[in-house]
Amino acid sequence: MLDEAPWCGLADLWDLTIAIEAGEALLRRRLEARWRDQGCDAAGIADHLRNDLANAARVMAGSRPAGVTVNFSDETP
Repeated sequence: MLDEAPWCGLADLWDLTIAIEAGEALLRRRLEARWRDQGCDAAGIADHLRNDLANAARVMAGSRPAGVTVNFSDETP
């Protein structure tokens, strides 16, 4: 749903849009676990986090509104 080319050209193809919102603390924990499970060391995890969190911020700030939004608080395991 990123409202930038070329992604914005896909919007007419969707019948339903769903956004999943999560606080940064929860997102960070889940991303750290993902990269740790992939065998990354602390430095590799930090590199991935910089990229992943920057991408998440870009998408959250520049996306079209979703038809449905699901929100996970930072307390969600």
